[in-house]
Amino acid sequence: MIQLKTKALQKQLRYSLNRLDPIQDAQETALWSDYEMIGRCYYYLRDERATEYLQQAAVLLVQRQSRTIEPRTSHALFTNAASWFAAANLYRLVGDATSMRACLASVRAVESSPLWKDWPKPLEGYWDLLALAALMDGDAPQALIYDAKIAALPQREDPDRPWSGRLAEAIVHADASAIRAIGDELHGILTRYHGKPWDTTYLNLWDWYALTDQMAAEVERAAVPAA
Repeated sequence: MIQLKTKALQKQLRYSLNRLDPIQDAQETALWSDYEMIGRCYYYLRDERATEYLQQAAVLLVQRQSRTIEPRTSHALFTNAASWFAAANLYRLVGDATSMRACLASVRAVESSPLWKDWPKPLEGYWDLLALAALMDGDAPQALIYDAKIAALPQREDPDRPWSGRLAEAIVHADASAIRAIGDELHGILTRYHGKPWDTTYLNLWDWYALTDQMAAEVERAAVPAA
């Protein structure tokens, strides 16, 4: 596991809290990402206040999504789905499985949109997002179906197989070593590109790095014969 730098987390936390206070004092609406950043710092500092801030970030993000007009382009469709995915992940972090699944349902619903094939070029990213949503929803077999759709595309932006598909395959086959190998790759990416645990992108690789360890441990426990 990557060793978290406590001082860096505390420094970022102070910065984020100072940024949030003036917004509240001016009676303006704080961004959901402000709350998420604070919540993530608390989360990795193992501080119980993480739940309050992450929950608030999720609520603000869902409220924003409820006010968003119906997407009219495939790009807007992807942005909308990515926001629902981000909200689902926040609910996952605070242990609210019901709200998480409700948000994931909104992600997975975009597949039925008539805008889905209007812009063929980003379909690879769309299928990958759906695969990630299926994985978060505990549906690795469905994630493999999306992975096959990516493999069948006549043109690919990235010739390498997405790690979402590889992870789904490893889970389906209960291959803990393969899951941990993917975790090692994510470790390399985070180290190489200086990924921060407080990043508020819809796809925070810190979360998936931690999830690979969790998934591998679950597979390993299931493989141990009952006493």
